[in-house]
Amino acid sequence: MLQDRGFGAYAFLLSAWLMDMLLWGSAFSYGIFLEHYTSVEFPHAPRTTLALVGSVQTGILYLSSLVLLPVFRWYPKVKRVMMWVGFVLTLAGLVSAAFVKEPWALVLTQGVMVSVGSSILYWPVLPYMFEWFSEKKGLANGIIFSGASIGGTCLPYAIQALLQHHGRRTTLLVLALIFALLLGPVIPFAKARLPLSRVVKPGPMNFHFLSQFVFWILCTANMCQALGNYIPTLYLPSFASAMRQGDIGTTGVALYNASSAFGQILVGHFSDRFDLRLCMAICALGSSTSVLLIWGLSVASTIAPLVIFALFFGFFAPSWASLWPKFSSVVAGDDAATAMALFVGGRGIGTLLAAPISEGLLGDGWPTGNSQFAYSLAGYGPLIVFTGVTQFASVLGVMYKLFEPRTR
Repeated sequence: MLQDRGFGAYAFLLSAWLMDMLLWGSAFSYGIFLEHYTSVEFPHAPRTTLALVGSVQTGILYLSSLVLLPVFRWYPKVKRVMMWVGFVLTLAGLVSAAFVKEPWALVLTQGVMVSVGSSILYWPVLPYMFEWFSEKKGLANGIIFSGASIGGTCLPYAIQALLQHHGRRTTLLVLALIFALLLGPVIPFAKARLPLSRVVKPGPMNFHFLSQFVFWILCTANMCQALGNYIPTLYLPSFASAMRQGDIGTTGVALYNASSAFGQILVGHFSDRFDLRLCMAICALGSSTSVLLIWGLSVASTIAPLVIFALFFGFFAPSWASLWPKFSSVVAGDDAATAMALFVGGRGIGTLLAAPISEGLLGDGWPTGNSQFAYSLAGYGPLIVFTGVTQFASVLGVMYKLFEPRTR
């Protein structure tokens, strides 16, 4: 089958996009669940525990790539079976979460079970992208990753409506049904380009790039970006409530995700055509500026700044992920899938750290001012500054070129 075009390539792209839309889109919409849990179902439970559900869900999705991608590389014959195992485990986690009665049980079900199942289903698929696409892998990666953004645009409204009118149990059961109906039929199309009989058994995994300073510069920039990337989607609903702006937080999450869909496709396309340093600088400066100058200066009297922030941050920050194939090609050449697992895992570490760090920044011990701006709102100032600074720090990635090995 041909690379970059043909029915097989497009069918694979649609299958991977649907998986990304539901598996990641639901995880990125957890802020809606968090607001409902803290205000309605578990108002007296530790907020840190409830926030941990979303952090664990996204963190495991990212970090599991470090384990699953090497395993599936060495044992390609188990990929198809394990994808169905992951599919069943994901549904079981959603159904179980619908019936638990304690916050710690939500961590185990909606957090751990769902994310482990989603990881086993999703990660066998991503390396296939390098088989199906060569010249347009940046664009293909951007299209696949935009699925989470589209899911994050539609799901917050559906989840909020279901939670308000029917509660947690019905909401999670409906999600399980949607997953079953949409993902089950497309799993057979999420497959390798070459038949298994023609795939050469892989040699030892090559980690030579770990000794290159280029990798560590890009890895550090990636970690900095990850630390602040998840915070706005997690706290926009509760921030809007604290600003007495009603349901604009849900709208903000949806706008963030809608904007990121366009951003990831465009940045992925640009990475195939333009210098990687330019793409990194645009993402880093665009996201940090939107946090420090738009979110930080938003006021309770108008919703416009929060809407503009969601659009700008959504366009620039998530688009960083569309650069991972380029990062991987720079540091590892033909063995790009191995390097990409580490960049994905780096974001997972940052996401896991984001919940405890952000909860600490929101604590009562931080000073607040009398200004009308968001910087003075109930401890949100430190959170906003931290998010903006970490996004800006990711611009150091442009320095990788200074340490790239010279060739004659």
